[in-house]
Amino acid sequence: MRKRSAKTILSVLTCLSLGQWSHAERDARLSHATGKVSIISADGTATIVDPKDVPLPLQVGETVATDAPGSATIQLDAENTVELDAKSRLEIKDLDSAWTKLSLPFGRIFAKIEEKLRAKDRRMNVITRTAVLAVRGTEFAVEASDDDADPGGLGVFEGKVETEFTALGVTTPVEVSADQEVVFARSGPLPRPRAIERFALARQRMVMLRKRHSKLRKAWKQLSSRRRNQIRQRMRSRRQGRR
Repeated sequence: MRKRSAKTILSVLTCLSLGQWSHAERDARLSHATGKVSIISADGTATIVDPKDVPLPLQVGETVATDAPGSATIQLDAENTVELDAKSRLEIKDLDSAWTKLSLPFGRIFAKIEEKLRAKDRRMNVITRTAVLAVRGTEFAVEASDDDADPGGLGVFEGKVETEFTALGVTTPVEVSADQEVVFARSGPLPRPRAIERFALARQRMVMLRKRHSKLRKAWKQLSSRRRNQIRQRMRSRRQGRR
């Protein structure tokens, strides 16, 4: 019995040290919306956001879509804020706190990632059609499109972002530091970071995002699973009532 207990304890410690047990899921929510903002479920069903439903808990597989004019602010726990510009889509691929994944098929986002991900041995990726961005705690803007002539780019205002140019078949990431930008490419030579030009106007948008992030973080209240389900059920009931 003692040998079995010792083996059990050793197994538990091994799992913990290797990170084999599941990590907590982030509390993702739509915290602010202007204009026409929709939530597209994994099955393709789109629901226009009612201001009464904000803050609205978000789930893996859902896409937040904005029309023009319009914008949406998403929080990933209290420390991280992502803002969608007009005519943008952001899909939530994975909310595991150890490795969070967001997909930007087209449009533009601005992000204030205050959480020190590297210190916590956590990862966060933003995936576009041409590149995968590894975020470690920073401020940045990303543009993405399906236009071969202009597939988008990345501008970094604080911290660093590692960029892997998947469309070029390059697996070695390029580091983009503060006050630098890089333009994505689907063919040709490997893009290199340069001083910010394309994203110069985005600096002012980041000033506004910092202020919004600060207010949202101060007002942040953790939602229990029960409360999250109640809010989402209210949204579903309202949607069914409009049919």
